[in-house]
Amino acid sequence: MPKGNYISFQDFVEKAGDKKVASFFKTAGKIAKKLKVTDKGYRLITNHGKHALQTVPHFHVHILAGGPLGGLLQGDKEKR
Repeated sequence: MPKGNYISFQDFVEKAGDKKVASFFKTAGKIAKKLKVTDKGYRLITNHGKHALQTVPHFHVHILAGGPLGGLLQGDKEKR
């Protein structure tokens, strides 16, 4: 989670400076490396807004790893 009061990814990239945005994603990469998930792969996830089911009103990312992650989205394609 970046330092600052950002409610979503969109809010973060609009309000934070370029250095802060770059630093945040470099840090996410360092954390993935520290977790030893870079060789087999990982996914960064962030939710923005109600259609993405954002339930916590602050910007953060989830690092998903540890096995095959499958497709990006599941569910009824006609609803999208």
